[in-house]
Formats: sequence, structure tokens, C-alpha cells
Amino acid sequence: MSGESQSELATRAKVTRSVLKLLESPDRKRPDILMIARVRSALEERGVEFLQATNEAGEGVRFKHPSETSIVQMIRHARALLDLSLDQTEAISGVGRDAIARIERGRLKREPEEGLRKLQGAIEARGVVFLAADEASGPGIRFQEKQF
Repeated sequence: MSGESQSELATRAKVTRSVLKLLESPDRKRPDILMIARVRSALEERGVEFLQATNEAGEGVRFKHPSETSIVQMIRHARALLDLSLDQTEAISGVGRDAIARIERGRLKREPEEGLRKLQGAIEARGVVFLAADEASGPGIRFQEKQF
């Protein structure tokens, strides 16, 4: 969400790229609290806001400030939250992987409404909701329920 490569983020967070990759891995063992704090701080410096779980919804992230970023551009982040590859997303949504990649890059003259509806539905069916931007903050994503 910061618009940086893993290497750039790792450098700013003062962690190695391999540590960052391990933190992103769903198969990781107990993560190092200091490393998580460094990465979180680096992301917050770039306008990413971490949302705590509530009684009504699970954890999530959103852009701290209103921006030109749309929910469409949040599809890639939702896939990452669910650890879904392009191929897996294609299988669950019925939208081709090339179309998904073009949508995520935001380089379309016209947004394919049906494809977007399918993608959003497939992601939401797996427990992630899209948060619309408002006057106080940008768009985001979060789990529908608390994750344990």
C-alpha cells in the first residue's frame, strides 16, 4: 500500500528483505515484535492506517488520508490479505488473470463493471470487505470478523 518495493520498504524500516518476506508469509512462526513495529512504523509514515479488530469487524488497513485511490485499486491488497495468487483469484472469481492484473494496475480506459463485481464478490465471500473512502480517510480493507 505504500507504493514501494519490498527492498525499499525493508531499507526504510531498517530490516532485511528476508525478514520482511518472513513477516509477510502466512506460514511464519512467531514473528519478532521489534521487526513488526519497525515495518508498521515505516508504513504509517507513508499514510497506511492499521485498523484494530472491533466487536463488529476484524482487523484491517486503510489509507489514513483521502486520496485518489479507489476500491478498485484495493483488490490487490485484498488478495494479499487473503494470500491469493492471480491464478487462485481467477479460479474463484471467473475473471481471467490478465484482466485481474490490468484492473489492479489501474491502467484501464474503462473499468469492467462485471469483472469488478465478480472480484469483489469472490473476495468478500472469503471474509474480506472493502471500505469506501470518506471525507476523513481513504479506502481500505478489513476482515469481516475477528481472526484468531
